[in-house]
Amino acid sequence: MIKEVKDNEILFAKLKGSAIIPSKIDENMAYDVYACFENDRMVIQPQETKLIPTGICSAFNKKWGVSLRERGSNAIFKDSNGKEFSIGMKVSAGQIDSGYRGEWFIAITNTNNMPISIDKNVKKVTVTEDFILYPYSKAACQAKFEEVPVMDVKEISLEELKAIPSMRGDGKIGSSGK
Repeated sequence: MIKEVKDNEILFAKLKGSAIIPSKIDENMAYDVYACFENDRMVIQPQETKLIPTGICSAFNKKWGVSLRERGSNAIFKDSNGKEFSIGMKVSAGQIDSGYRGEWFIAITNTNNMPISIDKNVKKVTVTEDFILYPYSKAACQAKFEEVPVMDVKEISLEELKAIPSMRGDGKIGSSGK
């Protein structure tokens, strides 16, 4: 029985047999993460956020946290005529703590004006009149491991806080004039 996860170790378990364990090549920064669901497709309507299941759960050392983010190749798609389209798969609220043992979900917001279908029956991104078809076999997002800083939290009075030197002070958005 594993009692502790080593500093630079990631342990994954499959909740579903068809799940794909995240992977990366050595020179890449982030791990590819894949959707895992039973139906042939999962549709995300325009401006809708949907939790996409991955079929995996994890354990890793408390010195790490995971940020789920968009894949660079999901920003712009060029069709066979060279026309560019935004795939529009924005990843939202993607933080996974070391102590979380539940299934990873990818919160994807469709920023387009047409539905996105993550589809088991397509091999490449395709734009039709009605849908943006995204291959189920393509990673849906990336996971970046980030070191969690250990901080000493202290409460002080507002007067003490305001007495600490700062160039900005309590200037709001746009106060720098840049």
